[in-house]
Amino acid sequence: AYGRYRDSLTVRARTVGEGLARNLDNMLSKGFSLSEIEGFDAKLTETVADDSALASVEVKDIDGRTLFRSSPKEGPGAPLEVGKELIVTVELKDAEDTLVGTLSVAVDPAVPRQELYDLLRWAVGASVGSFALFLAVVFFVVMRWLVTPIAAICCAVSPALPRASRMTSLVFAQISRELCSTHPGCG
Repeated sequence: AYGRYRDSLTVRARTVGEGLARNLDNMLSKGFSLSEIEGFDAKLTETVADDSALASVEVKDIDGRTLFRSSPKEGPGAPLEVGKELIVTVELKDAEDTLVGTLSVAVDPAVPRQELYDLLRWAVGASVGSFALFLAVVFFVVMRWLVTPIAAICCAVSPALPRASRMTSLVFAQISRELCSTHPGCG
């Protein structure tokens, strides 16, 4: 499950990266170079802030120099160690379809683990609740169709006992004594 969830985060990161790359491609297709674009750091920081699974986003030129970078994220979603993130890279091309740089989106592996643990906690809670409901239903069924009829039979027989013959009373007394002698907790 973790692998599939991680793969879905890769797809999500690629989608975010491709959306940001389209924004840059629009500017590049109008004749701007990557170094002429201003204020894209704020867009990257906003994108990272809006998605809890993203750790960072950065844009590098063809020479590998970082031109734009999202602000560092704190708390969940912040990279724990450099190199431990899942990174998706999208190519950036200019109007002549020449590679001018890359846009990288990093997903922190701690985020999918935490989300899976939250899902597991919810599933365990739902299972415990379902089991409690099952026990309540079993208790109701036993009380309704077993204990109540037996209690009714005992109540019907109990008033007749004093009127029974002396012999019947002695037999009941003997049975009671034997049960109590074999089961010390009975009385």
